[in-house]
Amino acid sequence: MTAELALLPAGLGEVSSPIPVVVYQDEDAGDVVQALDRATFFVPIYMGPPSNLALMAQMPHLRACQMLTAGYDNALAHLPAGVTLCNAAGVHDASTAELALGLIIASLRGIDDAARDMPQGAWRHLRRSALADRKVLVVGAGGVGQSIRRRLEPF
Repeated sequence: MTAELALLPAGLGEVSSPIPVVVYQDEDAGDVVQALDRATFFVPIYMGPPSNLALMAQMPHLRACQMLTAGYDNALAHLPAGVTLCNAAGVHDASTAELALGLIIASLRGIDDAARDMPQGAWRHLRRSALADRKVLVVGAGGVGQSIRRRLEPF
């Protein structure tokens, strides 16, 4: 039976896995070289640098790469032939949609300007537009776009 190895980014805490797992940081490169040669499963650093994705070229036995993001375009240039690429579609839909809605409201209501004025004790009374009864164009019909659309509908 062949021993399998998964390479995971640091910061995950305790990792429980039926296969050996190496949790590393970029500065641990010397300890990782041997592990790269045996790795079959790879989880790149969340929003990490391209150099992290480039490690796949050093994994001759790699079978799968699990992204921690819905987007995966940045991994395509580094993905070896025959390796399965998995993304995290759906994982971030709610949080991203809530952030988008919060930023839309903050922008319309001038919350950013008010926050900058607050340390000076300034209050600029300005009339601002509301989100209610406005038309909004959501570009993108994926999970995040649909989550944003659903949260905008009550307005």
